[in-house]
Amino acid sequence: MNTPELLKFCIEKGLLVDEEVLSLFSETGDVESVKVIIEKIKNHTQKRLITKKLFNENKETVNQFFSDLPEENQKKLEKLKIQLGLSIKISKEVSTEITKINEPEKTEITNELGAYIEKVKVLTTYFSKPKKLGVSDFLDSFKNRFIEMKNILQNHYALDNLVSINKISGDRRGISIIGMVSDKRVSKNKNILLEVEDLTGKTKIFINSNNQELYKKAEDV
Repeated sequence: MNTPELLKFCIEKGLLVDEEVLSLFSETGDVESVKVIIEKIKNHTQKRLITKKLFNENKETVNQFFSDLPEENQKKLEKLKIQLGLSIKISKEVSTEITKINEPEKTEITNELGAYIEKVKVLTTYFSKPKKLGVSDFLDSFKNRFIEMKNILQNHYALDNLVSINKISGDRRGISIIGMVSDKRVSKNKNILLEVEDLTGKTKIFINSNNQELYKKAEDV
């Protein structure tokens, strides 16, 4: 898994990556090519939130980004293209190859499988009782995801004076927090107010519209 390296790269570029997309990126064996694709789609779309939808909305251009890679790298990322919904080429090729198998070959394969199946004996069958999900299950899932994200981010060099939200005091400056945005509002003066929470509490973050660089990042949250 290359999640920490990719997450660090995205943070340095000021990007947010959808959890599902980050997982797909991390499963590839070619991190450097993935970085190239991320950089190109960022420059092309000027978007800071990378999602599956963004790839599909720019499918033709993104496919060209993949085509610009060396052939060897393209092969490594073919599975990623399919998972992102950009390509079904491999699926069609596999289907074509299957239809080429003639009837004698298919019969032979079927007979071999049947012989193996006949030798299988089921000794015991286990059934798990269906569990009704409740609020506590969703809270546990949220906590686990947050802890996983925090463990990845907390060693990032850009996070100076990292503290939990409940440890923030009124006279502290130049601190860093790791949290999830639970609410976002825009004032009449176009300033942005974010409500951020971690496992210890909540706090509000004010982004002045005069700070263009920070404001642009906050718009994509």
